[in-house]
Amino acid sequence: MRACWLTGLLLLGCGSTESSGSSGTQASGSAANLTGSGSSGSETTGGALASSTGVSGSGGDYFVTADLDGETLNATLDVKAYWFDGLLQGWIGVTGTADSRTWHFVILNSNVNTACNGGYITLQDLTDDSVGSILATYPEGGSCSVTVTEAAPNVGDVIEGTFEGVLSSFEEPMVTVTNGRFRALRTPDETL
Repeated sequence: MRACWLTGLLLLGCGSTESSGSSGTQASGSAANLTGSGSSGSETTGGALASSTGVSGSGGDYFVTADLDGETLNATLDVKAYWFDGLLQGWIGVTGTADSRTWHFVILNSNVNTACNGGYITLQDLTDDSVGSILATYPEGGSCSVTVTEAAPNVGDVIEGTFEGVLSSFEEPMVTVTNGRFRALRTPDETL
């Protein structure tokens, strides 16, 4: 299955994911930004986490969880926080995958309750490669509120916080996000 990763209106990359039965999902692809291209991927087996940066941990240690119009989505696979090419210093990306959906945040990396001002949250359906499969806070009608309770200024630190908002797309109805919480290990910067 094909998946693309977005940051705002900037396409980070596209790749493919393959289901390998009950053992997990394997993803591979390439990423590109304004300055060049590179590759990234991850393979997840059972409850263990293996990321492209080589950081591993148990799915229960790091998470992104929230209620989406009454449905709880717990992302515990490939959860990480990282700075990447194209982000201003002081900002950080946070990602986490649950089944066939992936969260991606770009937020301020400081202990503030306005971490989403100028940032955004997306939720992508990995089973659908259409533009409408990405719900985000940046289309008309979308909004987000993120409070960072513990910033991660250095690799190895843990960022934690809460969030809520309204996710929208160009094709799908809006989705209300409540009771959001995240906890992610900061991994090495991703430069291309």
